[in-house]
Amino acid sequence: MHFYPSVSVMLILDLDHTDYFTKGIPQIQNSFETYAKLPFADEPAVLPFSVANADDPLLMEAMREIPCLITYGIEKNADYTAENIREKAGRYSFDIRKGGVFFTHVDLTVVGYHHIYGSLASAAVGDMLGLTPEEISEGLSTFEGLLRRFEYKGTVNGAEVYIDYAHHPKELKATLRAAKAMTKGRVIAFFEPHTYSRTASLFHEFSESFADADLSYFLDIYAAREENLYGVSSEKLACAVPNGAYISSYENAAAWIRENAKKTDTVMILGAGTVDRIAKILFP
Repeated sequence: MHFYPSVSVMLILDLDHTDYFTKGIPQIQNSFETYAKLPFADEPAVLPFSVANADDPLLMEAMREIPCLITYGIEKNADYTAENIREKAGRYSFDIRKGGVFFTHVDLTVVGYHHIYGSLASAAVGDMLGLTPEEISEGLSTFEGLLRRFEYKGTVNGAEVYIDYAHHPKELKATLRAAKAMTKGRVIAFFEPHTYSRTASLFHEFSESFADADLSYFLDIYAAREENLYGVSSEKLACAVPNGAYISSYENAAAWIRENAKKTDTVMILGAGTVDRIAKILFP
Protein backbone atom coordinates (compact mmCIF):
# COMPACT_ATOMS: atom_id res chain seq x y z
CA MET A 1 0.00 0.00 0.00
CA HIS A 2 3.05 2.27 0.02
CA PHE A 3 3.79 1.87 -3.68
CA TYR A 4 2.47 4.36 -6.22
CA PRO A 5 2.53 2.52 -9.54
CA SER A 6 1.57 3.76 -12.96
CA VAL A 7 0.17 0.30 -13.66
CA SER A 8 -1.03 -2.31 -11.16
CA VAL A 9 -0.90 -5.97 -12.23
CA MET A 10 -2.69 -8.68 -10.26
CA LEU A 11 -1.98 -12.34 -10.98
CA ILE A 12 -3.88 -14.31 -8.35
CA LEU A 13 -5.70 -13.80 -5.06
CA ASP A 14 -5.65 -16.45 -2.37
CA LEU A 15 -5.44 -16.87 1.39
CA ASP A 16 -1.96 -16.14 2.71
CA HIS A 17 -0.12 -14.14 5.41
CA THR A 18 -2.80 -15.17 7.86
CA ASP A 19 -0.83 -13.64 10.74
CA TYR A 20 -1.84 -10.26 9.30
CA PHE A 21 -4.98 -11.06 7.30
CA THR A 22 -6.86 -12.41 10.30
CA LYS A 23 -10.27 -11.83 8.66
CA GLY A 24 -9.56 -14.04 5.68
CA ILE A 25 -10.36 -13.65 2.01
CA PRO A 26 -12.65 -10.58 2.28
CA GLN A 27 -9.87 -8.62 3.97
CA ILE A 28 -7.41 -9.68 1.27
CA GLN A 29 -9.87 -8.73 -1.47
CA ASN A 30 -10.25 -5.31 0.11
CA SER A 31 -6.48 -4.87 0.05
CA PHE A 32 -6.30 -5.84 -3.63
CA GLU A 33 -9.06 -3.36 -4.45
CA THR A 34 -7.27 -0.63 -2.50
CA TYR A 35 -4.03 -1.40 -4.33
CA ALA A 36 -5.73 -1.17 -7.73
CA LYS A 37 -7.14 2.23 -6.76
CA LEU A 38 -3.90 3.72 -5.39
CA PRO A 39 -2.90 7.16 -6.70
CA PHE A 40 -0.86 6.69 -9.84
CA ALA A 41 2.61 8.08 -10.39
CA ASP A 42 2.82 11.52 -11.97
CA GLU A 43 3.45 10.38 -15.54
CA PRO A 44 1.04 12.17 -17.86
CA ALA A 45 2.13 10.08 -20.86
CA VAL A 46 0.91 6.89 -19.18
CA LEU A 47 -2.80 6.15 -19.02
CA PRO A 48 -3.57 4.75 -15.55
CA PHE A 49 -5.01 1.27 -15.72
CA SER A 50 -5.01 -2.03 -13.85
CA VAL A 51 -4.46 -5.52 -15.23
CA ALA A 52 -6.09 -8.61 -13.68
CA ASN A 53 -6.47 -12.34 -14.25
CA ALA A 54 -10.02 -13.01 -15.49
CA ASP A 55 -9.71 -16.70 -14.59
CA ASP A 56 -9.47 -15.94 -10.85
CA PRO A 57 -13.02 -15.45 -9.49
CA LEU A 58 -11.87 -14.13 -6.11
CA LEU A 59 -9.72 -11.52 -7.82
CA MET A 60 -12.39 -10.48 -10.29
CA GLU A 61 -14.87 -10.09 -7.45
CA ALA A 62 -12.45 -7.63 -5.85
CA MET A 63 -12.05 -5.73 -9.15
CA ARG A 64 -15.75 -5.02 -9.74
CA GLU A 65 -15.44 -1.28 -9.18
CA ILE A 66 -12.07 -0.65 -10.84
CA PRO A 67 -12.74 1.98 -13.52
CA CYS A 68 -10.08 1.08 -16.10
CA LEU A 69 -9.54 -2.67 -15.90
CA ILE A 70 -7.72 -4.72 -18.53
CA THR A 71 -8.18 -8.49 -18.26
CA TYR A 72 -6.30 -11.55 -19.44
CA GLY A 73 -6.97 -15.26 -19.17
CA ILE A 74 -7.13 -18.70 -20.70
CA GLU A 75 -10.48 -20.09 -19.58
CA LYS A 76 -12.67 -16.97 -19.39
CA ASN A 77 -13.45 -14.23 -21.88
CA ALA A 78 -10.86 -11.51 -21.49
CA ASP A 79 -9.17 -8.67 -23.36
CA TYR A 80 -6.04 -10.80 -23.91
CA THR A 81 -6.27 -14.59 -24.19
CA ALA A 82 -3.99 -17.54 -24.96
CA GLU A 83 -5.01 -20.03 -27.61
CA ASN A 84 -3.44 -22.89 -29.56
CA ILE A 85 -1.43 -23.81 -26.47
CA ARG A 86 1.22 -26.47 -27.07
CA GLU A 87 3.62 -28.07 -24.61
CA LYS A 88 7.03 -29.70 -25.07
CA ALA A 89 9.09 -30.82 -22.07
CA GLY A 90 7.22 -28.44 -19.78
CA ARG A 91 7.70 -25.38 -22.02
CA TYR A 92 4.74 -23.76 -23.73
CA SER A 93 4.07 -22.01 -27.00
CA PHE A 94 0.80 -20.24 -27.74
CA ASP A 95 -0.94 -17.47 -29.64
CA ILE A 96 -2.06 -14.31 -27.87
CA ARG A 97 -5.36 -12.90 -29.04
CA LYS A 98 -6.43 -9.33 -28.30
CA GLY A 99 -10.15 -8.70 -28.45
CA GLY A 100 -10.58 -12.05 -30.22
CA VAL A 101 -8.09 -11.14 -32.96
CA PHE A 102 -4.60 -12.66 -33.36
CA PHE A 103 -2.02 -10.42 -31.70
CA THR A 104 1.27 -12.35 -31.58
CA HIS A 105 2.86 -15.76 -31.04
CA VAL A 106 5.05 -16.70 -28.06
CA ASP A 107 7.52 -19.56 -27.53
CA LEU A 108 8.53 -19.64 -23.87
CA THR A 109 11.91 -20.94 -22.70
CA VAL A 110 10.90 -21.04 -19.01
CA VAL A 111 9.20 -24.15 -17.64
CA GLY A 112 5.63 -24.19 -16.38
CA TYR A 113 2.03 -23.67 -17.45
CA HIS A 114 1.69 -20.76 -15.00
CA HIS A 115 4.07 -18.71 -17.13
CA ILE A 116 1.35 -18.40 -19.75
CA TYR A 117 -0.56 -16.21 -17.32
CA GLY A 118 2.47 -14.07 -16.54
CA SER A 119 3.10 -13.70 -20.26
CA LEU A 120 -0.46 -12.56 -20.92
CA ALA A 121 -0.23 -9.98 -18.14
CA SER A 122 3.08 -8.73 -19.51
CA ALA A 123 1.70 -8.58 -23.04
CA ALA A 124 -1.28 -6.55 -21.87
CA VAL A 125 0.93 -4.02 -20.09
CA GLY A 126 3.38 -3.81 -22.99
CA ASP A 127 0.62 -3.29 -25.52
CA MET A 128 -1.08 -0.61 -23.42
CA LEU A 129 2.24 1.22 -23.08
CA GLY A 130 2.98 1.17 -26.79
CA LEU A 131 5.20 -1.84 -27.46
CA THR A 132 4.65 -3.61 -30.79
CA PRO A 133 3.44 -7.22 -30.96
CA GLU A 134 6.87 -8.18 -32.31
CA GLU A 135 8.67 -6.54 -29.38
CA ILE A 136 6.37 -8.27 -26.92
CA SER A 137 6.89 -11.67 -28.55
CA GLU A 138 10.67 -11.26 -28.55
CA GLY A 139 10.75 -10.13 -24.93
CA LEU A 140 8.64 -13.02 -23.69
CA SER A 141 10.33 -15.65 -25.87
CA THR A 142 13.82 -14.67 -24.64
CA PHE A 143 12.94 -14.36 -20.94
CA GLU A 144 15.14 -16.86 -19.05
CA GLY A 145 13.63 -16.64 -15.59
CA LEU A 146 14.72 -15.33 -12.18
CA LEU A 147 16.95 -16.39 -9.32
CA ARG A 148 15.23 -18.93 -7.04
CA ARG A 149 12.41 -19.46 -9.52
CA PHE A 150 13.00 -22.88 -11.04
CA GLU A 151 16.68 -21.98 -11.04
CA TYR A 152 18.96 -24.74 -12.34
CA LYS A 153 21.91 -25.41 -10.01
CA GLY A 154 23.64 -28.48 -11.48
CA THR A 155 23.55 -32.27 -11.59
CA VAL A 156 24.16 -34.97 -8.98
CA ASN A 157 24.53 -38.53 -10.30
CA GLY A 158 22.91 -37.27 -13.50
CA ALA A 159 19.87 -35.87 -11.67
CA GLU A 160 19.09 -32.22 -12.33
CA VAL A 161 18.79 -30.01 -9.25
CA TYR A 162 16.65 -26.85 -9.12
CA ILE A 163 15.76 -24.37 -6.41
CA ASP A 164 12.46 -22.51 -6.24
CA TYR A 165 11.03 -19.93 -3.85
CA ALA A 166 7.58 -21.57 -3.80
CA HIS A 167 6.13 -21.50 -0.29
CA HIS A 168 2.35 -21.33 -0.87
CA PRO A 169 0.29 -24.39 -1.85
CA LYS A 170 -0.66 -23.04 -5.27
CA GLU A 171 2.96 -22.11 -6.00
CA LEU A 172 4.09 -25.58 -4.99
CA LYS A 173 1.47 -27.23 -7.21
CA ALA A 174 2.46 -25.09 -10.19
CA THR A 175 6.19 -25.69 -9.73
CA LEU A 176 5.90 -29.44 -9.19
CA ARG A 177 3.49 -29.74 -12.12
CA ALA A 178 6.15 -28.07 -14.27
CA ALA A 179 8.86 -30.38 -12.93
CA LYS A 180 6.73 -33.45 -13.67
CA ALA A 181 6.13 -32.31 -17.24
CA MET A 182 9.83 -31.92 -18.02
CA THR A 183 11.31 -35.03 -16.38
CA LYS A 184 11.41 -38.65 -17.50
CA GLY A 185 12.34 -39.93 -14.07
CA ARG A 186 11.24 -39.17 -10.53
CA VAL A 187 10.41 -35.77 -9.12
CA ILE A 188 11.95 -35.52 -5.65
CA ALA A 189 10.91 -32.55 -3.52
CA PHE A 190 12.67 -31.06 -0.50
CA PHE A 191 10.41 -28.47 1.10
CA GLU A 192 11.02 -26.08 3.98
CA PRO A 193 7.65 -24.62 5.11
CA HIS A 194 7.76 -20.89 5.73
CA THR A 195 6.26 -19.60 9.01
CA TYR A 196 4.16 -21.51 11.50
CA SER A 197 1.02 -19.46 10.87
CA ARG A 198 0.99 -20.19 7.14
CA THR A 199 1.68 -23.89 7.68
CA ALA A 200 -1.12 -24.17 10.24
CA SER A 201 -3.69 -22.12 8.32
CA LEU A 202 -3.08 -23.91 5.03
CA PHE A 203 -2.12 -27.33 6.38
CA HIS A 204 -4.72 -29.22 4.34
CA GLU A 205 -3.81 -27.34 1.18
CA PHE A 206 -0.12 -28.06 1.73
CA SER A 207 -0.87 -31.75 2.22
CA GLU A 208 -2.43 -31.85 -1.26
CA SER A 209 0.31 -29.86 -3.01
CA PHE A 210 2.78 -32.69 -3.60
CA ALA A 211 0.78 -34.97 -5.89
CA ASP A 212 3.30 -34.50 -8.72
CA ALA A 213 6.27 -35.42 -6.52
CA ASP A 214 7.25 -39.08 -6.32
CA LEU A 215 9.05 -38.46 -3.03
CA SER A 216 8.62 -35.48 -0.68
CA TYR A 217 10.97 -34.59 2.17
CA PHE A 218 10.08 -31.93 4.72
CA LEU A 219 12.61 -29.87 6.65
CA ASP A 220 11.84 -27.97 9.84
CA ILE A 221 9.56 -24.96 9.47
CA TYR A 222 11.41 -21.71 8.81
CA ALA A 223 10.20 -19.55 11.69
CA ALA A 224 11.05 -16.13 10.22
CA ARG A 225 9.48 -13.68 12.69
CA GLU A 226 7.26 -16.17 14.51
CA GLU A 227 7.10 -18.52 17.46
CA ASN A 228 5.32 -21.85 17.17
CA LEU A 229 2.02 -21.14 18.87
CA TYR A 230 0.09 -23.46 16.57
CA GLY A 231 1.28 -26.96 17.43
CA VAL A 232 2.27 -27.53 13.82
CA SER A 233 5.42 -29.25 12.58
CA SER A 234 7.07 -30.58 9.47
CA GLU A 235 6.82 -34.08 10.93
CA LYS A 236 3.01 -33.75 10.99
CA LEU A 237 2.96 -32.40 7.45
CA ALA A 238 5.15 -35.26 6.24
CA CYS A 239 2.71 -37.75 7.75
CA ALA A 240 -0.16 -36.12 5.85
CA VAL A 241 1.54 -36.37 2.45
CA PRO A 242 1.69 -39.67 0.53
CA ASN A 243 5.34 -40.70 0.09
CA GLY A 244 6.27 -37.92 2.52
CA ALA A 245 9.03 -38.07 5.12
CA TYR A 246 10.72 -35.74 7.57
CA ILE A 247 14.41 -34.91 7.16
CA SER A 248 16.24 -33.13 9.95
CA SER A 249 18.83 -30.85 8.32
CA TYR A 250 20.20 -29.34 5.13
CA GLU A 251 23.26 -31.55 5.48
CA ASN A 252 21.14 -34.70 5.67
CA ALA A 253 19.12 -33.58 2.66
CA ALA A 254 22.27 -33.01 0.63
CA ALA A 255 23.62 -36.40 1.71
CA TRP A 256 20.37 -38.10 0.66
CA ILE A 257 20.59 -36.52 -2.77
CA ARG A 258 24.22 -37.59 -3.22
CA GLU A 259 23.40 -41.16 -2.18
CA ASN A 260 20.02 -41.70 -3.86
CA ALA A 261 19.45 -39.35 -6.79
CA LYS A 262 19.55 -41.10 -10.16
CA LYS A 263 19.95 -40.12 -13.76
CA THR A 264 16.69 -38.68 -15.21
CA ASP A 265 15.49 -37.63 -11.71
CA THR A 266 14.58 -34.01 -11.05
CA VAL A 267 15.31 -32.69 -7.56
CA MET A 268 13.32 -29.64 -6.45
CA ILE A 269 14.55 -27.66 -3.42
CA LEU A 270 11.57 -25.55 -2.38
CA GLY A 271 10.91 -22.75 0.09
CA ALA A 272 11.37 -19.07 0.87
CA GLY A 273 13.78 -19.43 3.76
CA THR A 274 17.40 -20.59 3.69
CA VAL A 275 16.62 -24.00 2.18
CA ASP A 276 18.76 -23.05 -0.83
CA ARG A 277 21.71 -23.94 1.41
CA ILE A 278 21.14 -27.54 0.31
CA ALA A 279 22.21 -26.52 -3.18
CA LYS A 280 25.17 -24.58 -1.77
CA ILE A 281 26.31 -27.75 0.01
CA LEU A 282 25.97 -29.76 -3.19
CA PHE A 283 27.57 -27.12 -5.39
CA PRO A 284 30.03 -25.16 -3.21
